[in-house]
Amino acid sequence: HNLVRCVEKANLRIAGVILMSLASGQMALTKDEKMMGTVLADIGAGSCTIAIFDQGSIVATSTLPIGGEYVTSDISYGLRTQTEQAEKIKQKFGCALIQDAAEDQKFKVMRMGSNVEKEFSQVDLANIIEPRMQEIFHLMRQEVIRLGFGDKVNGYVLTGGTVIMPGTLPLAQSELESTVRIAVPDFIGVRDPSFTSGVGMIQYVSKYMRNRISSAPKKSAGRKASAPSSTKPGLFERLKNMFSEFI
Repeated sequence: HNLVRCVEKANLRIAGVILMSLASGQMALTKDEKMMGTVLADIGAGSCTIAIFDQGSIVATSTLPIGGEYVTSDISYGLRTQTEQAEKIKQKFGCALIQDAAEDQKFKVMRMGSNVEKEFSQVDLANIIEPRMQEIFHLMRQEVIRLGFGDKVNGYVLTGGTVIMPGTLPLAQSELESTVRIAVPDFIGVRDPSFTSGVGMIQYVSKYMRNRISSAPKKSAGRKASAPSSTKPGLFERLKNMFSEFI
C-alpha cells in the first residue's frame, strides 16, 4: 500500500501489482512443476522466501528471516575477519558441502586487530558454511510442513544468490529428502539465479503490457490516426536497457 502511494505521489500511474513469488514462479517453474506440487525457495541475502505451487497456482507463501548474510556473518566470526572480507571469501572460495571442498585450495585472511595474515583451506571454510546451510534447509522443510504441504510436495526448486555456492544442490537434496534443482533464468541475456525475481518481474510486466495493448479497442477508421512515436524505444527495450545496468 505504501509503495502504491509513493508511486502515485510521484505523478506516475501503476499498471498493475503482482506478488514477487508469483513473478519468480513464472520464470523459474515449468507448467508440470506448478501442477504437481513444487516449492520455490528464493534464498536471498537477508531472507528466504518460500512459495508453494499446486494445480497450476500458488497456494501458500512464507518468509524465513535467514539467508546468505547469516553465512557471511558466520565466516566473519569463524575467521575473525571483517564482514566485507568474509563476503568476498564466500563468493570466491565458499563451498556448502565439506566433502566437496578441496584441502589444497588455500587462501589468506587478514584477521581483525592484527596485521598478520593467516592461511585457511576451503575445507576450513566449508566447516563453517555447511552447518548454516543445513539449518536453512531444515527450517525450509519445517515451514513447508507447518503450512500443511509436507506430504503434498513433489520437489523443490531453489533460486537466489546463495544457491550459486558449490555443494548447495547435493546438500539440499540430502536435507530436504526430495528432488531438488537450481533454477537459472534465461531472459534478456541474464543467466544468474541472483536475478530470478527481478527478471521474472520484467518478463511478467512485458507480457502484461503486451496483452493490454493487444486487447485495447482499436480506433475507428473515420478518425485520423496519430503519428507513430518511433523515436522512443518500446517498453521491452527500455526494461532490457534498465536491467543491463545491473549485470
